Amino acid sequence: MKERASNQVRVLPWAMSVAVGALSARAAAAESWPPSTPPVVPNTAPESPRKEPPPAPAVLAPTVPSPPKVPPAPRATSNASPDPSASTDVTTVRAAPSTESRSPRLEAGLTENRFFVRTLGNGLVLFPGGVLNVDGRSFRTGNLDAPNDGVSVARARPELAGRLGGVVGFNAAIDVAHGPSLRGVDNYVSVAPWNDRVILQAGRFDAPFTMENRISDRGLDFLERSTVARTFGIPENKKLGAMVHGTNTARNYYYSAGGFLGDGQTDGIGRAWIAPFSFGRGPELLRAVTVGGSAWRGQAKSGAAVAPQTTQSGFLLLDPTTKWFDGTDETDVALRTSGSLTAAAVELNAPFRHKVGVRFEFATKRQSLAVQSIQNGAAPVSHGGLELDGWASYGEVWYWPVGDDRVVGEQGLQLPTRLGTTGLQRPLTGVMLAARLERLDEDLYAGSDPTIAADVVSARGTKLTTLTLGANVWFARRLRATFNYALNHPSGNALFVTRLTDTNIHELTLRFALAL
Repeated sequence: MKERASNQVRVLPWAMSVAVGALSARAAAAESWPPSTPPVVPNTAPESPRKEPPPAPAVLAPTVPSPPKVPPAPRATSNASPDPSASTDVTTVRAAPSTESRSPRLEAGLTENRFFVRTLGNGLVLFPGGVLNVDGRSFRTGNLDAPNDGVSVARARPELAGRLGGVVGFNAAIDVAHGPSLRGVDNYVSVAPWNDRVILQAGRFDAPFTMENRISDRGLDFLERSTVARTFGIPENKKLGAMVHGTNTARNYYYSAGGFLGDGQTDGIGRAWIAPFSFGRGPELLRAVTVGGSAWRGQAKSGAAVAPQTTQSGFLLLDPTTKWFDGTDETDVALRTSGSLTAAAVELNAPFRHKVGVRFEFATKRQSLAVQSIQNGAAPVSHGGLELDGWASYGEVWYWPVGDDRVVGEQGLQLPTRLGTTGLQRPLTGVMLAARLERLDEDLYAGSDPTIAADVVSARGTKLTTLTLGANVWFARRLRATFNYALNHPSGNALFVTRLTDTNIHELTLRFALAL
């Protein structure tokens, strides 16, 4: 019995020591902050029964190493805001990811099927691209002065468009097909503070006269623009100046108006259209139909040379630098713009469900010209003035048996390039069939100028009727193969027409185009 009592007395202090240690551990677990190091466990060896555990604060207040060797226990709320009283080391670690996200990294990809490169946050977005057209042309006619058959590079234009801060845009390009040139390409800066509703644009670009003239070279239905724009309406295609234009998201309307300078002439040009069936509950089939018109008023003081008039493939019908006078010597002269210009046009564009459509345009123009002798270029002799007066028109039908017209995008707008939905959104491949009938009817006459009446015929009329059939095959919206057949029938009493031995001019053209 004495021995059992002695053992109980010896075990009792050890049990009490263990109980106190367990209570201390439970108290430490109830603390709101996790310890940085494991708590110190008191010595529980039987040979030191009189050693009491230290108080809990002394045990649970370790020295915090930097950095701690043992990771701290996770907090109950991981999304809590950082404690302002936290050490500077912790603040620095948390700020590192934010600093890295602001680095000017670049991202490249496709947007609406166009290449882009952008900085993080879209502060700068670039759209590299270009146009390359290689044409093979063949003529079938009895006229000896027809151009030779052959293959040539019609366009070779590297381009770079871009956006700055989502508001400022630009387009820069150069044509190198026949030597470096800036006249036949778009170079401008635009500002769009209200998206597409109001766009201010300045530089050299397609003038807003007729719908055909505002269709980009990338998406023409045929090899070239129609007679309305290319030959008669605005042969120069591009003008140097500034304009304001815009549309809304629903494409209920479009407007454009601007002032232009250059070549000794000042011009005010505007174009607008409306989609009358796009408002309210108009028929779904007709919602994309638009009707509109263009107007042009100009004044030339020291004019530029009048552009030659040719067929789509380059057969010359009117050379403004020679053989306009009567007589045996046929004195060479040059026609230059001089005086006033008044022109107007109407348009109808009717696409139906992106698969089939019709288009019609009519333009009329009256322009004053000066006649100068060019036998002595250093001292040209004025022979008075002429008046150019006439009209041109075309009607077109088109159909997409494969794909639809979204392959080429919206026609006639030429809005600044923007970063849209990334990836390939539009159809990539398509086949388009089209037919166009054109008519040109113009006259050159002396008008009220008595100084030229004795030298020039009272009327020099040129008429041209053209039927063009075309097929376009698009591959991935980048490559296009175009085949055109055109039958041209010139008539009238102009010298270039009356000297033709064959008034039927057949043209076969095949184009391979790359559009980036």
